[in-house]
Amino acid sequence: MLATLMTLLLAFPIAWTIAKIARGRTRSLMFVLCLIPFWVSETVRTLGWMILLRESGVLPALLVQLGITDAPIEMLYRDATIMVGLVYNSLLFMVVPLIGALESLDDSLIEAAYDLGGNGWSILRQIIRPHAAPGIVAGCIAVFMLTLGNYLTPTLLGGKNSLWFTKQIYTQFITRFNREQGAAFGFLLLILSTAIVWAGLKLTSQRFGEVMRRS
Repeated sequence: MLATLMTLLLAFPIAWTIAKIARGRTRSLMFVLCLIPFWVSETVRTLGWMILLRESGVLPALLVQLGITDAPIEMLYRDATIMVGLVYNSLLFMVVPLIGALESLDDSLIEAAYDLGGNGWSILRQIIRPHAAPGIVAGCIAVFMLTLGNYLTPTLLGGKNSLWFTKQIYTQFITRFNREQGAAFGFLLLILSTAIVWAGLKLTSQRFGEVMRRS
């Protein structure tokens, strides 16, 4: 859930900029920049983060050169690092539905709201958010399913001590040969993901098929 929320908070301003602010080639360039990382596999993207964040990597060395740290620090194998990888790898799946929803928003509605004395927060809450709700729900469902079932990113960035759900299922089946416990974890994961998706659709009065078409 946290990874989905962080992805939404990061993707919304990006989608708004592409859909409503950028024009012409700038808009196309921004969308291509969002697509470029996904031209390679998730494995390559995750390995790139490992090169950046490991103790002998680029970012720890940069921090030492800037005088922020006295020695290189290990930035891998932390929960925050897993979140960074999950958000980065699922960002596009949130941006695309949001762009589709925001593009159909009539700019005259926002102009009229400002003319009637509305401020940025009230316009976001009463006009933009309700209009973008289908895109938000579609993006959140897609990102939630991807992050909840992700095995590669938590394993590479979180290490062997990662407590990610899919990692626990793999450990029970492959390492400990405890198939009953692994099956129980897998069934729990299925029930949990289904319940959360159903609750999200219920709260927004939408159908699953419509949401998937938008995403």
